[in-house]
Amino acid sequence: MPPLISVIVPIYKVEYYMDECIESILAQTYSNLEIILVDDGSPDSCPQKCDEWAEKEKRIQVIHKKNGGLSSARNAGLKIARGEYISFIDSDDFIEEHMYEELMKGFSMADNVAITSVRILQYINGNVLNYKEEWSFDSPHIIEGKDFTQKIIAETCSIPVWNKLYQADICKKVAFKEGRNNEDTLFNYFIGKELKSKKALVIELPYPAYYYRTRPDSICTSTKVPLIFDVLKNLDDILADIGPNDLEIVSIIREIQIRKLYLFLESITLNKVWKPLYYNQFREILRQVSRTEMKHALRPNDFCYALMHLYCPWMRTVMRIFLQKLGHYSKA
Repeated sequence: MPPLISVIVPIYKVEYYMDECIESILAQTYSNLEIILVDDGSPDSCPQKCDEWAEKEKRIQVIHKKNGGLSSARNAGLKIARGEYISFIDSDDFIEEHMYEELMKGFSMADNVAITSVRILQYINGNVLNYKEEWSFDSPHIIEGKDFTQKIIAETCSIPVWNKLYQADICKKVAFKEGRNNEDTLFNYFIGKELKSKKALVIELPYPAYYYRTRPDSICTSTKVPLIFDVLKNLDDILADIGPNDLEIVSIIREIQIRKLYLFLESITLNKVWKPLYYNQFREILRQVSRTEMKHALRPNDFCYALMHLYCPWMRTVMRIFLQKLGHYSKA
């Protein structure tokens, strides 16, 4: 038998999407799969649908648990996974039928490969687009374990866990941070430390196979609290783990923090709900950044706009309204 792959699928309020997701996993040309559906206390028909799938397909097993969030569901699946390889699939997405076959081929491309990944496609209302052009390429990329952490932090390689296949002996040494969104960055950061110690490799394949569905009620689009809070907490956790000695990574994180702060201010400039709640708070945080750091972290135009946010916010608001009317911005 070929190696067993454990596919962990957290399930929560996805009754209209989960069948397509599960069908795409069952249709894989690589068939030695253990499919773990983790019902994270979903209040809709998902728990029943999970059980119905398990009755129809012997490769499927179901965990029913109290709602604890995406990270909690993934950790629950990891605890019982028996496969030599681990995959995480989000239950509102779906995958191309050869994905696991291609991911497994990647492990034979070099010695000591610990992770393989495929290209991500964005699925919006039936339309398929490239997801993040900087993560799209035409030939395999080999990333050394010692470089993976830095690339994850700098977002110069694909961050999500759901387009990847992990060796289980490495994956099971790390847990997802529970109660936190934007958890993939933090998880892969600690995976990167394991890769470095084992001198293992990551291979990014140019094969487009993971369909990431954008929908209005997903975690990333419907959360009542801006994701930036968790993004900044995750970066703070990484800084605390690194300490002050690795100056190169500390510098990269600092630049990312500044860019995230600026981009958040931009994103809520015309948002009638979030601007009154958060705009002044994040202006004050950005105000603590030295102008030298800000200039280094931002493109020239963005640096000018950031200064407008700090010293003349009404002018930036007027500019955004004008450009939106010209079609340069969608409404935030």
